[in-house]
Amino acid sequence: IKDINYFVSTGVEQGWFEENVETLNETELLLTDGSLLRPDRVIIKQKEVLIIDYKTGAEEKHHLKQLESYAGVLHQMRYSNIKTIIIYPSLGKLLTSDAT
Repeated sequence: IKDINYFVSTGVEQGWFEENVETLNETELLLTDGSLLRPDRVIIKQKEVLIIDYKTGAEEKHHLKQLESYAGVLHQMRYSNIKTIIIYPSLGKLLTSDAT
C-alpha cells in the first residue's frame, strides 16, 4: 500500500491524472528490426511526452539505458520534448531526465 500511495501522490503532484492527458499503459513500440519495447506508462500532454517506468529493488544503471531506448523510439516517431521518469516506489525515489 505504501508503494501505491507513493505512486498516486507523485502522479497527482506531477499532473499525470489530468483530463487533458493521453495515457498509454504497457503499449508496445515496434522497432525497425521487428523487436518490441514496452514502457510501463507513456503520458502525452499538450507539449510533452513522459515515459514512466516502475522499478522494484535497487537502482541500476541499465534502468536509465532502458528508458533512453524508449525515448529514442518515440523521438523517431516524431515526438519531441520527451522526459523520462523512473520510479522506485519501495525506495521512495523518483529520477527524471530530459530525453530531448
